Amino acid sequence: MKQGSVGALPQRRRLAITISLLFAVTMGAAYAADVQINTPPGGNFVVKDNSGASTLLRVQGSGPVTVPNLTSAPTYPTGVCFDSSGVLGQCASIAGPTGATGATGATGAAGPTGAAGAQGIQGLTGNTGAQGPIGVTGNTGATGAAGVAGLISVYDNGGTAQTSPHMVTGSVSALIGPGGTTVTLSGSALFTSISSYFCTAQNMTNNTDILKIILNSGSSFTIMTTALTVTADYICVGN
Repeated sequence: MKQGSVGALPQRRRLAITISLLFAVTMGAAYAADVQINTPPGGNFVVKDNSGASTLLRVQGSGPVTVPNLTSAPTYPTGVCFDSSGVLGQCASIAGPTGATGATGATGAAGPTGAAGAQGIQGLTGNTGAQGPIGVTGNTGATGAAGVAGLISVYDNGGTAQTSPHMVTGSVSALIGPGGTTVTLSGSALFTSISSYFCTAQNMTNNTDILKIILNSGSSFTIMTTALTVTADYICVGN
């Protein structure tokens, strides 16, 4: 086919080209325009999920926009404010990160002296001062009462003093038989061991029955008599 002008084309082809150009211009205008949705009086614009059960977006006819799932969405650094039901709105204030510290400014002029403040609390007690000089010796006081007599010293037959000696005295009824009467010591009367003390006893009932003392330990000894039950006074010395 020979190339010719549009006017030389058949009438049907010229009409098709014209319709195509008009459609292209019309489609371009449609893509460039905004999609406008007008809510009905008393109604809202609502976007549901694919099941139609959950509301994803609600634009009320009066203006507020609600995103119900926004309250459970992940957090991001960009500030967006919404209330507990997800209604969007302006933020009262959003503080950004703290900036770098600026340079120190010049010292200003000294202000006037202020009024005197209230008296402060009492301070801590200071350190003890140095000791003063020794005073004059006072008069001799009256002689005190005599103290309790101390224990006599105890020595062995070689003249060696016993360490921490003490004496125990008492009176018991000495029983007849091998069991005799056992004397138990306690507190300060105790002796260190069976070998650290000795005891002797005297028959205070008669002069015929013989007394015998057996040391059991440092805390007890036994007094036995041969015939009758008699009163026996004893004395023990040792440490």
